[in-house]
Amino acid sequence: MSNHCEININGKSVGLTFGMIAAEEFNRLQIEKSLDPNSVNGTLLMADVIYCGAVNRAYLDKVQPPKYADIVDGVDEIFSDDERLPELDAVSKIYTESRMGKHLEKQTAAIKKKLAENQNLSIGETSESLPTES
Repeated sequence: MSNHCEININGKSVGLTFGMIAAEEFNRLQIEKSLDPNSVNGTLLMADVIYCGAVNRAYLDKVQPPKYADIVDGVDEIFSDDERLPELDAVSKIYTESRMGKHLEKQTAAIKKKLAENQNLSIGETSESLPTES
């Protein structure tokens, strides 16, 4: 199984490679986001995966990676176009089946769990601000 693919972001073909450079970048992004419980959502998680793959590919190709904000905008655009959703499914499959994806599977599951918990909270609430049963 290949750990390479391409996706069209904002009218440009962006090459993705899911290797250890992508894994390190993914870890860095998740550490930064752990400081803000409201920064985890489905669009950003997919944008993180794509951005990390783009950073890995840019390193291998010795070019500048795309800007994170451009990736987020592009992923948001794809999420709002039902005809393009299979593109995200294809990237997700390559990511999941890559060695890096398998390595980070547990971490991604924890992020998705946090996302689900955050979606069950009222706006402005965090899991830490909810009362606990005694």
